[in-house]
Amino acid sequence: MIPDSSEGAAEIIQEARVRGFHTPCLSVYNLCCCHYLLQDFESALRIADQYRLHMYDTGADYNADQSALIWQIDGQQRKLQETHNIRVEFATFCIKICKQVSDTNRLREWTVFQEKLKQSESHE
Repeated sequence: MIPDSSEGAAEIIQEARVRGFHTPCLSVYNLCCCHYLLQDFESALRIADQYRLHMYDTGADYNADQSALIWQIDGQQRKLQETHNIRVEFATFCIKICKQVSDTNRLREWTVFQEKLKQSESHE
């Protein structure tokens, strides 16, 4: 539903989040995809920042390292792809948005976050 009806998908994802969807990073990633496709880049990054600061840093999201089927969005190209680490894919997506909107402060923060994730992944 995300590529075809981003606004409707965002409403459903938000409702699932309110009801306690068990994989917060996946729901936030999907919500950011919806806002990205609606070209609301600021909302996508604001939602992403909230996750990074409140869910990841507090340890509230303990399911993010599991496998998932996610949307990979590159311009007009949209495809489903399996990932084994939602957080790394999420950081990569946020970095892409930051570059697209020339937000250097957020780009730096998301790049540091991505490196932190990759380092912790290599220690497992």
